Amino acid sequence: MSEDAICSPLERAMYDVVHDYPRGAVALCTVLDEQLGITAGTLSNKVNWKIKTHFLGIKEAVEIQRRTMDFRILHAEALALNHAVIYLGELGNSSDVELLNAYANFHSSIGETSAEIHRALEDSRITEKELIRIRVAGRASVQAYLELEQRLEAICDDS
Repeated sequence: MSEDAICSPLERAMYDVVHDYPRGAVALCTVLDEQLGITAGTLSNKVNWKIKTHFLGIKEAVEIQRRTMDFRILHAEALALNHAVIYLGELGNSSDVELLNAYANFHSSIGETSAEIHRALEDSRITEKELIRIRVAGRASVQAYLELEQRLEAICDDS
């Protein structure tokens, strides 16, 4: 697609997810046919920001991302709304050991984040590389907390 047309990061993500799929919209529609019943031409039009008469629906976008395992649309949408996306993993049933491991992992990740901050501040300044290490550790802490929260929710008893 020509770069001369201005599009938003969300529009670019929708277009790229569809067209970066191996063999593009045609192959993707073959995979999606049962769920969406959409033709390759229609899908291509829905993700073409120059076409103002076709729009990709949220249910279509979710199914496309689920099938492609490409979550650029989700990330672009979150960014447009000043939010972040954190993968929670595939959680099954929560045994006592899994719950304790999740709890310990959460606390361990907080310790790693604290250690990165401590190392960065030893010379009373923070470099870009140190900030990146702090961000990576901090986001791992958030992810560990959300996994723990999901495991606790799985065993929640409303009675």
